[in-house]
Amino acid sequence: MVRHLICWFTCLIALTVISCDSQTTDDILQSIQQGFNEYHQTRVRPVYLDESLQKFQLPHFFRRQEHGLNRSLYENPVICDLCSVVVNFVIEERRMGMSDINIKGELQAICSLLNIETPRVCEGTIDSNADIILYIADNNPDLNPAKFCDLMLQDNQCNFTNIEWTIGVPEGQSPLRPKPVESATTFKVLHVTDFHVDPMYTPNKVKTCNEPLCCQSDQEDGSGQNSCGYWAEYGNDVSETLVDEFIRFANTFEDVDFVYFTGDIVPHRMWSTTQESNAAIIDKFLRKLKAGFSVPVFPTLGNHEATPLNQYVLNSSIPSNLSTKWLFDLIEEEWSEWLPQSAMQTIAKGGFYTFSPIEGWLLQDDEDPFDQLAWLIEVLLEAEENNESVHILGHIPTGSVDIIKVWSREYNRIINRFANTITGQFTGHVHVDTFQVRYNISNPNQAINVEWNGASIVPYDKANPSFKIYSIDKETFNVIDIDQWTFNLTQANENSELSPDWYKIYSFREAFNVPTLLPEDIGKLLINMAEDHNLLGEYHLYRFKNSDPGTGDGCDEICQKNYLCELSTSVYGDTSMCEYLKECRGDKTWKMWEKIYFFVIAAILAITHAGAQEAGLVEKLQLGFEELKLTRTFPSYLNETLRQLAVPHFFRRSDPIAVGFVNEQTYGDKAICSICYAAANFLIFERRNNVPLEVIALEAAAVCVLLGIEDAEVCTGVIDLNLPIFAYLVDADESLQGERICDVILQKSGCNQTTFEWSIDIPEGKTVPRKNPSNPESTFNILQISDFHYDPLYMQGKTKACTRPVCCQSDQEDGDASEGTACGYWSEYNNVDASEALVDESIRKANEFDFEYVYFTGDIVTHRVWSTSVENNTRDMKLIFRKMKSAFSGKPIYPILGNHEPTPLNEFAIGDDVDAALNTDWLYQLIISEFSTWLPKSAKQEIKRGGYYSVSPREGFRIIALNSNVAYTMNWWLIHNDTDPFGQLTWLAQTLKEAEERGEIVHILSHIPSGKADLLQVWSREYHRIIERFSNTIAAQFNGHTHKDQFMVYHSSANVSEAINIAINGASVICDKSNPSFKIINVDHENFDVIDTQEWTFNLTEANLAEDAIPDWYKLYSFRESFGTRSLAHEEFSELLPKMAANHNLLDDYHKFRYRNSDVAMESGCDNSCKKNYLCEIATSQVGDSTQCDILSKIFDQNV
Repeated sequence: MVRHLICWFTCLIALTVISCDSQTTDDILQSIQQGFNEYHQTRVRPVYLDESLQKFQLPHFFRRQEHGLNRSLYENPVICDLCSVVVNFVIEERRMGMSDINIKGELQAICSLLNIETPRVCEGTIDSNADIILYIADNNPDLNPAKFCDLMLQDNQCNFTNIEWTIGVPEGQSPLRPKPVESATTFKVLHVTDFHVDPMYTPNKVKTCNEPLCCQSDQEDGSGQNSCGYWAEYGNDVSETLVDEFIRFANTFEDVDFVYFTGDIVPHRMWSTTQESNAAIIDKFLRKLKAGFSVPVFPTLGNHEATPLNQYVLNSSIPSNLSTKWLFDLIEEEWSEWLPQSAMQTIAKGGFYTFSPIEGWLLQDDEDPFDQLAWLIEVLLEAEENNESVHILGHIPTGSVDIIKVWSREYNRIINRFANTITGQFTGHVHVDTFQVRYNISNPNQAINVEWNGASIVPYDKANPSFKIYSIDKETFNVIDIDQWTFNLTQANENSELSPDWYKIYSFREAFNVPTLLPEDIGKLLINMAEDHNLLGEYHLYRFKNSDPGTGDGCDEICQKNYLCELSTSVYGDTSMCEYLKECRGDKTWKMWEKIYFFVIAAILAITHAGAQEAGLVEKLQLGFEELKLTRTFPSYLNETLRQLAVPHFFRRSDPIAVGFVNEQTYGDKAICSICYAAANFLIFERRNNVPLEVIALEAAAVCVLLGIEDAEVCTGVIDLNLPIFAYLVDADESLQGERICDVILQKSGCNQTTFEWSIDIPEGKTVPRKNPSNPESTFNILQISDFHYDPLYMQGKTKACTRPVCCQSDQEDGDASEGTACGYWSEYNNVDASEALVDESIRKANEFDFEYVYFTGDIVTHRVWSTSVENNTRDMKLIFRKMKSAFSGKPIYPILGNHEPTPLNEFAIGDDVDAALNTDWLYQLIISEFSTWLPKSAKQEIKRGGYYSVSPREGFRIIALNSNVAYTMNWWLIHNDTDPFGQLTWLAQTLKEAEERGEIVHILSHIPSGKADLLQVWSREYHRIIERFSNTIAAQFNGHTHKDQFMVYHSSANVSEAINIAINGASVICDKSNPSFKIINVDHENFDVIDTQEWTFNLTEANLAEDAIPDWYKLYSFRESFGTRSLAHEEFSELLPKMAANHNLLDDYHKFRYRNSDVAMESGCDNSCKKNYLCEIATSQVGDSTQCDILSKIFDQNV
């Protein structure tokens, strides 16, 4: 209803944002409400009410809401609360009998106190609008102030009530229609809009005044630069002379066949409109058009034609002074010259019509409801049946904040249904040259229609006067090209004795270099504009028609992002494409978005940051998913909820220095799991209801970007890689529920509605007695090297301060050496992988040592996880393997796979019937071919089965290499089948039994340590059972993955103080807050116990300063010397761990060794909380078992 009356109410709302200290907002709101209540009771306006209102000065606050699409949105809920308070006051006063005159007087007082407008503007606007508000209040005893505010303040996110309705859109899709050919025959349509003819415009009056409209005959005279020009002025309406000039120049285009006029004749002098004055202006203007054009004109109504402004109402019971019948009667008569009698019926009903001017072509006006959408469906169905193409004319763009959200959504459903029938939409209202791309509900990356805006003759929004000439294909009725014509208003006013110098500012196809103006090419244009900001600069110039004030200030990044949203938002509240485009950074192809559940479920994890008090966000998120199911449109509140749950870079593994091992055992939060279940089930619903994967992907992409998980390119790449797996999982299991997905992925968040329970058969008996060591001591060495994460794109001088998961990339920005952001020669400490120079140097230095075997414990591939491929991963692995084989001169290398080796990251396919495009066979075959020299035939068969194997390099000694990555909770294939994947644990138990019977001692290689909380808990438990059963057969285990120099101790379940096994981590070549390193493992010749380990490293900071000079490697420590043990035999750790808990100096040493004495780690230090976390890290070998952590923490606390 009455926009300009409610402004006096809602102005109170914005006041909290404009000038209130947030700490006093509630107090002032309470004071205002108290003042209104006291006024009710005493009938005397309290002084403190006026004082409270005066604190909120809002000069010209609502003028900017008349200036196009980009309104400021007030997110403060006080806005909506205060609106309800004020509207309720007016309704209650009316019900208590306050007269029309007194209510108008109160509203005028509020207007003056807030300094919204001058007294005469306040008085005139209130006087013309109040009668409607009072009529509504008088005739609706149950009028809800909250609903009133929801309608009026839609763009302020008021949602007290649920304004919801739908229309019945026929099923099906309009048939595909022919596309225009390059040599198509065309006709011409002239599109003109928004004249805002001002009969009071007077040259030489003041052009900068204190009212919404200047240059008026009843205002002051201007002088010099503040004097109104002959034709018009920027920020004001147009003279009748300019109307005449337009008609004169437009008639020079002799080949124009039709004219589209998309509304707004009446000026912005809304404080003094009447039915009589508006009718006179409209009549005079339309007579000029009729006289000036010999071709048909197809007009629509603008929001300014009614009086009061915006008010369209038709009801036989409404008094004639409030009804819009006078306007419909007027245009029925005025438009009859251009339109057939059949069109007059709907014009009289609500100002809309349909008409076919030539065979196969249908035109219609689409303005105000009056059952208009149902009528629209009928017309489009008939057009579809008759094989007609449709052009839709309407005044207000349907994605504008001026359109009620539900109407905008339902209109979009109609356009989607008839997208192939509708070959163009044409609008006005915003006064700038723009367009909106409409996207397919079922495939949001597909542009299906375009709304072309006619810009305006009026320069009210700082733009030059202009109109458009469309070339239309005679066969398909598609728009072929657009020419925009304008003149410079400043220059024209300086030479008022001459006609303005009109010129063609652009041809759309030439200006934006598009092959056609079909929706698919305009959709691609938006992607190009997001990537090439020069195109947005051009758009800025054309938008304001190259005006002096419009283009003078340029367009910064915020402005350009707003433009992307303006162009891509065709449904009010749906910002999904807007958010995507704002995040675009140079991705030259429109890729689809991947790991749907991965990113949507991320929303859940964010709840942990919000706490229990954010339960309302959980409910809003669930509601948003349900609405998305029904409407296929992202509700704006869902987007806002996701933003509030922002989790920047959530899925990057975090290891903050001085925090140490974050106790990753399971913890519960019902909110986390309940939202995950809702999100996952939503995505399953989408897949099972045949929603295209591209659509599901785009929905996930929007969530990814809104949550700040990564930027658009990273999200896009990862999603593109993982999407086929999601589809396979859902398609392969008709019973799959979201609960199972979440209970795998969010195991460590306590999601447990699914029971993951299985066990393997472990041979009965107890572990054999331990073998004695050699006497005298006799040892040999093994090189353990791990986690290269080789980066073929590493480039010295690039920035190390990027926002991507990995920096120093050749396709990223340059760093600044003076600011310390330039990447060094070798690598960098944070978010950077290893250069080829660092890989070569690490292998060179390691080869100086005497060793018999090499244990490579996984991860060659880079963290550039958004662009991996079988080809790239194979190339990089072959390169590193070739370097190691060449340098180590035939010494056996025993590799295991890291979680980064497959593509996509983490995904090891489980199942015998997995599609070739999804399985991991290529990776297993690569390992076999690269290391066949050292692997027996039996090992090759085992690798084919699941990437694990066993080999005996010497008598009495066996190496078992496992693929623990398969139990990583980020391996989505566990959702498909989690029971002992590949039968690997059963095989392990059997292999250890055979080794035990042969008297062999075993070393186990495994990438991910078994105590890491992101291993499937039941898998970790069963693995621990195997280790305990064969603890004396297993001399030691060797891990990677964490990039830290660590060790992990296994304890007996029967005797918690007894250490029964040890796992040694190889640290890493990659830095990750540490210095690069490798280990020399000293092993006993007889029982193959680890006797000692030596860690070799160099200082990365110093090495980068010396650039390509050989780094100064040094031995960081010997384990035996530093921790005072006789060896690294199991029993040594029964004493060492309690000793470390009591002697905190040992934990300081552990911190130093863990990060290999890196500058960043040593500067940070390690406090008591950090040290206790380290104890838990060392003692936790089974996921979910905190027994040892609790024991050692107690000892630690006793020795603080």
